[in-house]
Amino acid sequence: MAKNFLFNPSTYTGEGLDAKTVEVMKSTIARLEHHGLREMKMDDVNNRYAEYFVKHEKDIGAFALMLTPKGYGKDPENAMFDLRRITEYNEMLSFYNLACRYIFQVSILGLGPIWMSDNEYIKNKAAQDLIDGRVFGFGCSEKEHGADLYANEMCITELPDGKMRTDGEKYYIGNSDRGLISTFARFKDKDGNWGDWAWVQADPKDIHYNDRKHINASYLHTGYVGEYLLVDYPTDEKNLITRGQKAWDDALATVNIGKFQVGVSPIGVATHAFYECLHHSYNRWLYGHRVTDMPHVRKMFVEAYLRTVGMRLFAFRAIDYFKSSSATDRRYLLFNPVSKMKAALEGVTAVYQLFDAVTARGFESETYMEQATRDIQSSPRLEGTAHVNLALILKFIDGYFFHHEDYPELPKLGQSDDSCVFHQSYGKMSDVTFADYRKVLNACQLPNVKAFAKQVEALRTLFEKYPIPPKERTNRQNMDYMLNLGHMFTMAPYAQLILEAAKLYDIEDEIINQMFSFYVTDMATYATKQLSSQENGEGRDALLLEIINTKPVHDKAEYDRIWDETILPLTDAYIINDATRYSTNW
Repeated sequence: MAKNFLFNPSTYTGEGLDAKTVEVMKSTIARLEHHGLREMKMDDVNNRYAEYFVKHEKDIGAFALMLTPKGYGKDPENAMFDLRRITEYNEMLSFYNLACRYIFQVSILGLGPIWMSDNEYIKNKAAQDLIDGRVFGFGCSEKEHGADLYANEMCITELPDGKMRTDGEKYYIGNSDRGLISTFARFKDKDGNWGDWAWVQADPKDIHYNDRKHINASYLHTGYVGEYLLVDYPTDEKNLITRGQKAWDDALATVNIGKFQVGVSPIGVATHAFYECLHHSYNRWLYGHRVTDMPHVRKMFVEAYLRTVGMRLFAFRAIDYFKSSSATDRRYLLFNPVSKMKAALEGVTAVYQLFDAVTARGFESETYMEQATRDIQSSPRLEGTAHVNLALILKFIDGYFFHHEDYPELPKLGQSDDSCVFHQSYGKMSDVTFADYRKVLNACQLPNVKAFAKQVEALRTLFEKYPIPPKERTNRQNMDYMLNLGHMFTMAPYAQLILEAAKLYDIEDEIINQMFSFYVTDMATYATKQLSSQENGEGRDALLLEIINTKPVHDKAEYDRIWDETILPLTDAYIINDATRYSTNW
């Protein structure tokens, strides 16, 4: 049996993590297993908040352990803001229940402006609040403006007696019924003129806080997202987190940290769906044969598995770039929207391959799959849409393709306090430089990686010979033209980090070669859409045809080995408590 790179609660050891973290991870797994699939599904149907998880988190101190930076809290030996274990914990929660993951991720966002601030009172208070089991929230978006920060209408008024008050509404805010909400606002003077940006902490326990509406989002029946209203909310130097330009900068920096985890959650969902669907299909007989004996079904499982492995490799490698970020190395700013957009969409592709394999079974309410097909849609569409993140990615084309620097080789980084992410440097995304990606792609001589590298070179030539001015790439009028080109460009950094991670995690060559056969096809698909739907000009059309005509190299023996030695042994690898188990005679 070959190595299974995917997360599996049944065999989890916490390799590379400290003993305290492993204890917390295993305790959380045990609690979620004890709750079981049946109860999770009933919670979902009845809109029951995941109180069991929040209580257990408080009892074991999970959030306090993982979300408290060094120098704060009461556990200086173990508590630290380590992105590697945060990512593993997020993946594990997503494996079971997106609502639990949502409570965790939204707390990361809510804490961002606090840990970035100079307000020591509120930072020490946050550390104690985590110990006390409080969760947090990120009050940015508004009903009329979405996440458009410029249009913010939450206002802070300075009163004649020197006091302040905050008034306004926020919409689609996670944990808004119970979390300590970092609320984005702006000062307004007595004449109605807008002034400084600011962050204010609001507590639902205060009588001036009105949790107006529970928004019943289908992917979050057991979590809480809502609309809240502040009326004459008392504001002072204690709950005024930050004021001035720094408040604006911290809003963007917090998104860079917290929203990366959006691309991690589909890994957990796709992994759980894979185990359940494989177990079902292997034990399902049609026309005297197992369903998994059908070649097209087998291919669906191979593709779903390999795409999910690719997502996980990318995420774990991207964390190294976050952990090593500095004023002179801001490459993580590209890998963040790639996670939110590309990795999230890969999760959708993987789950729908599985859905096609199990067909009607995937609609049955007793299955995890019924939930997965719904939940997998949320990441690329609700947490900053794929198109918004694609627009960010387009800003990096010149830096990634043409402006290279000799960065030192980045090793796999273990546990460490990553408070560096709370002190981000600011500047234009278009000014970020990269190491030459071709060194990574060309160093791998696997047939399908070579084919993929050829396609990327054609795309690079397209942007070099027939340049599209940066401002034209991202304006709203031109997004339709850039959509498929942007997806093709995104494939390059996504694949680069997968190859880097494959080397660091000793992934077998045959896994990577077969994985890249799908990426070669993806590139050709995007190029076909661009060629057939846009006026590109003869030069661009010729390069697009070159991408289309580059075919993956098929190796049936290699493909069969992956099925026999990697995937088939996983048929009974994991079954959640309370799930239906099948005998071979079912």
